[in-house]
Amino acid sequence: MLIRIILFYSIFTNLLLASPVLTPTAQLPQLSNKASPFRGTIIHSGYEGYTWASYPHVENPASLDIDPKGRVFVAEANRFKFGVQDLRGARYMIARDFQSKTLEDRMKLYQDFSDKIPMEWYTSVPERILRLQDRDGNGVADERTVYSDDFNETLDGIGFSILAESDALYFTCIPALRKLTDPNEDGIADTNEKLVNGFGVRISFTGHDLHGIIRGPDGRLYFSVGDPGYHVVDDQGEVQSAPGRGAVFRCESNGTNFEVLAHGLRNPQELAFDNHGNLFTFDNNGDIGDKSRIVYVLENSDSGWDMSHQSAHQYVKDLDWGDFHI
Repeated sequence: MLIRIILFYSIFTNLLLASPVLTPTAQLPQLSNKASPFRGTIIHSGYEGYTWASYPHVENPASLDIDPKGRVFVAEANRFKFGVQDLRGARYMIARDFQSKTLEDRMKLYQDFSDKIPMEWYTSVPERILRLQDRDGNGVADERTVYSDDFNETLDGIGFSILAESDALYFTCIPALRKLTDPNEDGIADTNEKLVNGFGVRISFTGHDLHGIIRGPDGRLYFSVGDPGYHVVDDQGEVQSAPGRGAVFRCESNGTNFEVLAHGLRNPQELAFDNHGNLFTFDNNGDIGDKSRIVYVLENSDSGWDMSHQSAHQYVKDLDWGDFHI
């Protein structure tokens, strides 16, 4: 039996162009509605590959999901290097970043260093969510809409995961887990709600963002964050806070009953349940000689990582540690 894998192709244009200008929809050519060759090598005889959609109709894709009607939603990571800071490129922020405990602290950090990085830099480029579909059923995309590009606030991060369901789309983009809806189904979101807010209180490294949004076997939403950490006031008024530590969370579809499921991870990304309801993720190494790892996520577990563990290896010269080294 022939198995078809439908693939996207896009170059990371923002890394190649002098200016991070996204192609306006009005200037896009028509979708060809024809499959084009797969730009890779297929070594298994049971698979056939071809390009389903490509640049400029998709730019910088970071994640995608398919809703029950077969429509494909794509998150574009356009703010990578254009709106999202990284400590490795702004070492003068390191000492202050290690003191940051809330989103307000990170905002104040940006404001205090606005002589080095103007505040408008953080808001000049948006993340985007596209909706693509194959209306005539010939196996390639023939309709594209910008579902939402309302993700360029100063503290917004990179949009790394999407969960597309029949009545809503859930999107992880620091500082919030978001819910978007399109009641009239015209391909443009009519609502954009921050269900749970307060993620990414520190800068840390690019890519240590909100990730992994999935629906658990208990019907709740599960997602994760890297070591930029969090300071969340939940719907009961309780503060859940851990700056500098990654974690796995869960909540109801409306953001209530927010819980920290597992602590002390560095950058847990995709989440997956097995057939028995066990939860797994994979975590980055610490850039300190350890190994990346697959983590069996146990409730109330602590994997031991804190952003400060990196200090003695990489940040000694930027902090007040004198000649101390590991």
